[in-house]
Amino acid sequence: MKKKNIMLLALFFIIPNVNVNKANMEKLTIYHCGPEDVFVPNQNNNENNNYEMLDYLNNNGTNLEINPSINFGTLESSYYLQKDFIYYYFYNQGKNIIENQLGNCGLTAISMLLSYYDIYWNDDIIPNQYNIGTNLSSSDDMITSYDSPGITDDIKFENNGESFSESIKSFINIAILNKDTSFMGLLLDYAVNQGYFTKDDIESLGVNYLMMMSLLDKYLMSNPILLEHAKLKSLHVGVDDTEYRRFYLMGTIKNLLIEGHPLIVGGNGVDSSGIKYGHVCIAYDYDQKNDIIYGNMGWGKGTVTIDGVSYPSTRVNLNAYFNNGIEDYYYYEFDDNLTHKHSNKYYILSTNEYVCSCQLNSHTHSYAYLFSTFTYHKKKCICMEDYELEKHNYSIKGEFLVCSNCGASKPYIHLEI
Repeated sequence: MKKKNIMLLALFFIIPNVNVNKANMEKLTIYHCGPEDVFVPNQNNNENNNYEMLDYLNNNGTNLEINPSINFGTLESSYYLQKDFIYYYFYNQGKNIIENQLGNCGLTAISMLLSYYDIYWNDDIIPNQYNIGTNLSSSDDMITSYDSPGITDDIKFENNGESFSESIKSFINIAILNKDTSFMGLLLDYAVNQGYFTKDDIESLGVNYLMMMSLLDKYLMSNPILLEHAKLKSLHVGVDDTEYRRFYLMGTIKNLLIEGHPLIVGGNGVDSSGIKYGHVCIAYDYDQKNDIIYGNMGWGKGTVTIDGVSYPSTRVNLNAYFNNGIEDYYYYEFDDNLTHKHSNKYYILSTNEYVCSCQLNSHTHSYAYLFSTFTYHKKKCICMEDYELEKHNYSIKGEFLVCSNCGASKPYIHLEI
């Protein structure tokens, strides 16, 4: 077989009527290659034709002109979504959040979404003094007996005997004084500096759409990673908006969840006694078959009963809970240049080591590719310490052979034998 390959190679250089697109060939400086760089496909599939793939290698150390379609990128993975990890992270996100108290559900939801970004992709999204890890018996995070890593915050409200409003203001002041260690204190400091929670007769730490947008935007502007790589995305419908706009809002939320984006959502409902309520929480899963959006309420681990049906509080039917409708959503959209930085917040008891989310069983590989030679490319996932060499997966596309993984391409030679 090797002898036959050598004969084919000789034919390429001797026979003048080889079918090659000259315009494309001019983009390459061709160098002689050995038999090991020649591949002849199974001729049973090509009875009348022979296809030679030649590796145009620069064996002499001089410059080699490459077809522009070859990807000379980096081996840093671009931000991508992993629906399995999102599911298990939020399903198990119980106590490691800002405690939901005094109606501060908006602040709790912000802490939950930001901690997901921090734990999943880049450890610089939340400073480490606010982080807390978790223990796992093994790297199998597809279990339900642990609390996802997230935020540590021990600021508690106490009614100190003053009026309720004065007690809330005292609570805000204490939290802000401890903002270097209290993530809630940090968010409250942002809010107060923008004119929120400053009324003399304050009754809660409830939020509205403008406040949520303001806080999320302020955090983005104050964080170098988010400022460089993220955009705040949101949509809101009000009581006077059309049904079409509400339909568009829900359709957008469902599509984002299908893509794998966890979202902060806010909405309203009416309980069985006719009492109206509002809430802000995390939506992270959409059941397309039954048209149900599921979310984590930010109430720790417990049970929520709606119309006689009980749900884990970390996975509640939001369509049923927000029976007056969801009114808005929020999330950060990241560009392709946000690189992964290990968070190492999972302590594996069986191996006595801290690992990142990318080392867990729910991790899905997504490779970045880098051209190496016309035979090999390099590939690397965020879970790998170093790259691996892998042969190109070439297929014929017009006048070129194109690797389906890295996009490298070269002319193919069509010899009629």
